[in-house]
Amino acid sequence: MELIESGQPAPTKSELESTESRLMFREMSRFEIKEGLLYRRRQCNNGPYFQLVLPSPLRSSALTSLHDEMGHLGVERTTDLVRSRFYWPRMATDVEEKIKHCERCVRRKSRPDKAAPLVNIQTSRPLELICMDFLSLEPDSHNTKDILVMTDHFTKYATAVPTKDQKASTVAKCLWDQFLCHYGFPERLHSDQGRDFESQIIKELCALAGCRKVRTSPYHPRGNPVERFNRTLLSMLGTLQAKDKTRWRDFVKPLTHAYNCTKNDV
Repeated sequence: MELIESGQPAPTKSELESTESRLMFREMSRFEIKEGLLYRRRQCNNGPYFQLVLPSPLRSSALTSLHDEMGHLGVERTTDLVRSRFYWPRMATDVEEKIKHCERCVRRKSRPDKAAPLVNIQTSRPLELICMDFLSLEPDSHNTKDILVMTDHFTKYATAVPTKDQKASTVAKCLWDQFLCHYGFPERLHSDQGRDFESQIIKELCALAGCRKVRTSPYHPRGNPVERFNRTLLSMLGTLQAKDKTRWRDFVKPLTHAYNCTKNDV
């Protein structure tokens, strides 16, 4: 930062002996000082933005906040969260090392299930198709055991709502209060062929919203694209500390927010 402020000549060879110093010097043209803090200008599809250049003593705390406290997301998503805020040399390597040695991530890691063939669903815009499904867990301290998950198929944006049951009236109320009133009416609403998703009240709600109800083949229940987020949310909840697992519903909203803050392939 002193070099940028003073306009001093380039550092000598001896001053660039460390790998970090050399990498920082390469980025010199991108650095700017704002209100006494050093930032790196980075270009993305939406235009330039600024990353705070983080000194070594603060990096561990940043990784703890953006990994441990954001649901123990994987390497790619955690790197995206860190990169959207901070810069330091070899950041991606530090993130990978952090997660590789994270006790709760290692403990949670398991061999992936063999998935049934997915139905090939194509979408090209937001709200073209909203997928919904129930995720069931062990009852918490309030005897809550269900989560209604609603996901935009194109953007992958997810909404997850803990519910007292899986009744059609509960589905309709959550769908209206937690999704439709916030984001608008989709063209199609997709679910499996569960009784409560195929009820008369859901049909009437779809008629009111002007959307078409579609469903997954009973032979391929994994054809519902919300299944992927369900696995992610289960994994995130699985990393909660033991004392927090009896009140998992308190963490559903912040963990879903953490997921939505990361980049998805569209």
